Amino acid sequence: DEAVYEVVTELHLNHQVSDATFAKAVTAFGIPGTCELVGVAGYYMMVGLFLKTFQVAPPDEVPNPFVD
Repeated sequence: DEAVYEVVTELHLNHQVSDATFAKAVTAFGIPGTCELVGVAGYYMMVGLFLKTFQVAPPDEVPNPFVD
């Protein structure tokens, strides 16, 4: 969990991953798993940008957890 958190946080904040964090991820997941982690994180970031840019709201039947 720690390696995932560090990779995703660094990608989001710095748009890159430090050598130490990369080594921790490779130790935990190997190169293929680290590639998948970066791909999934990038995909969700991209989707989030589209949703925010085009102000996509959830369907009416889905309750909004952020509104009282």
